[in-house]
Amino acid sequence: NAQNALSNTSAKSARINELTLLEVGNKNGIFESGENIKIGFKITNYLNPTSNLNISFSTNDDNIEFVKNGGSIGALNTLQEIQTSVDFLEVSIKSTAATDVDVDVLVTYSDNNYTDYEWITFSINPTYQIHTTENLEVTFNSKGSIGFDDYPTNLKGRGLIFKSGLNLMFEGALLYGTSASTVVNTARNAGADAKDNDFNNITPIIISSPGSFADKESYTKFNDAFATPQSLGIETEVYTYSFDGEENADFIFIRYLFKNTTGNTITNFYAGQYWDFDLDETSYDDDLVNYDFTNNFGYVYDDNGDPISTHIGLALLSSNQVGFFAMDVDGTNNNVISWDGFTDEEKWTTLSSGLDYASVDSSDISAVISGGPFEILPNEKLQVDFVVVAGDNLQNLTNNMAVAKNKYNDLVTSIENENILPTTFELYQNYPNPFNPTTTIKYSIASKVKSEKSNRFIPSGVEGFIVRLTVYDVLGREIATLVNQKQKSGIYEINFDASNYSSGVYYYKLTVGASQGSSNSFIQTKKMLLLK
Repeated sequence: NAQNALSNTSAKSARINELTLLEVGNKNGIFESGENIKIGFKITNYLNPTSNLNISFSTNDDNIEFVKNGGSIGALNTLQEIQTSVDFLEVSIKSTAATDVDVDVLVTYSDNNYTDYEWITFSINPTYQIHTTENLEVTFNSKGSIGFDDYPTNLKGRGLIFKSGLNLMFEGALLYGTSASTVVNTARNAGADAKDNDFNNITPIIISSPGSFADKESYTKFNDAFATPQSLGIETEVYTYSFDGEENADFIFIRYLFKNTTGNTITNFYAGQYWDFDLDETSYDDDLVNYDFTNNFGYVYDDNGDPISTHIGLALLSSNQVGFFAMDVDGTNNNVISWDGFTDEEKWTTLSSGLDYASVDSSDISAVISGGPFEILPNEKLQVDFVVVAGDNLQNLTNNMAVAKNKYNDLVTSIENENILPTTFELYQNYPNPFNPTTTIKYSIASKVKSEKSNRFIPSGVEGFIVRLTVYDVLGREIATLVNQKQKSGIYEINFDASNYSSGVYYYKLTVGASQGSSNSFIQTKKMLLLK
């Protein structure tokens, strides 16, 4: 074979050495269902010249279809490099495309007496995003994981990186529960080589910059439907927030809103985050965990600051009912060792032990920051807020944590001001849209309305409104009544399950009146698309 390669003086070899992918859609940087991707190539001809090089593309992946499929490159001299147009290849992502898909495309080259091929790969509908500040970046996914989306392979995501350095973590996860038999989470399981997958995603994670309340924020939504039989009937919304400016560059806020979708009060509820840090990836058995009882935050660092002096801090911000549990490979604290498998009993211990086990000496370490116990009334939401902070050393971390806590107060104030009772009636576009098979419909009920009797505005908190939210098919037939009751001013979200309906266009209508059949009712209708 070596002799044949050396003696083949007519060989040709074109290869792609760079891809340019351009999103044609909502410009959020994510390749999503319903969007197109334009792809350009930088191609080098390494051997004999080509006279009329053609490139075509094919795939067996039914999540995409080709809009434009390559063409002629023409003549290329030896070692000549050429940049194609940005739309040399264009694909359309189907509305029915699955999430978190790596699409493999076969690239076929042809010229006179020459054929060859190679593969390119790109990802669509990713279930994770990387939240970055000027100094800090942390990956979050759509089902409660932190750092990476594919434990334990850890190829999807970047973990936690400070000041463009190396990744400092191996795994991160949301966990909550009310007892050892009702732990819901996405951390590693009892076997250690896989993670629990208790969450069913409703809204894939998306990052907005700027956001509604911060310079950058992300949002995702999921429930614990996959946690059977220990499901608590909780729907979780996750927000992350960060702000521009050097003074805000070292921290990211993480907010969880836990909604009790059951008819029973949930008691003894704890929620937390599991973090497995590897501050020095070459020798991660000399990290330490400690807790600052004066300033109320836990932190991890490398022993003696060698070879890395970075400190990472974790704090609960929304409550003084805080827990912080430190772990090492020796099981120093109550024999909890997560590296050999993390059982539900161990997870519950780390969630509910308060600050009794808040430090460990030099080892391969991990920690859980938590809050509780709380109770969540039926159809009510519990807010639990954390912050992750980085610093060059302990003093710098302490200073950055203080800045973060002050900034958190500003964030809370801005959100509370925004959540003042709405002054208008509005029916919002459902999300996701298109959907399959569930979607969320949001609407607002104004805080006051003109009275038919007195011709003056009256607060809805006094009299309330008769609210109807209905769904119709394209023939105008009412197929579902989602709301039909008196409601006070506020913002409401209703889930619509179309499992029993066929694909197509549907309409949803909001009708609001001071009384049943009121002549000055507010009426608004919007369209949604079900694709199965």
